[in-house]
Amino acid sequence: MTGTAPSPSQKFLNFIAEGRLCLAYDAANGAVVDIVDLDGSSERALTWKPALGTGTVAAAAVYRRRYVESHDPPYNVAIIRLAEGPMLLSTVEGIEGAPVVGTKVQAAFAKDGTLVFRPD
Repeated sequence: MTGTAPSPSQKFLNFIAEGRLCLAYDAANGAVVDIVDLDGSSERALTWKPALGTGTVAAAAVYRRRYVESHDPPYNVAIIRLAEGPMLLSTVEGIEGAPVVGTKVQAAFAKDGTLVFRPD
């Protein structure tokens, strides 16, 4: 019995679930594919490579209400621009309040397996 191959965005999430941060690259031109454009790409046209895991805080906020069960308020939410270019929505651990825009961060995995970032 053969199953349907996961979509590129699901494959990205599967890497995260395995504790790996990998990015998709266009096999034809070698350019990194932005996360929001993954499902517009054919899986055959992508190659996957481990990300450096470094990035910079591009924007941040502190949530004081519970929006997800896994986070007790207050918690920060940050847009991280990876060194390779794509941006991810995540949280920065090990700080109080909102991370400062421009802060250098490093990818890590929380105890529950989610992708987080820590000050570098």
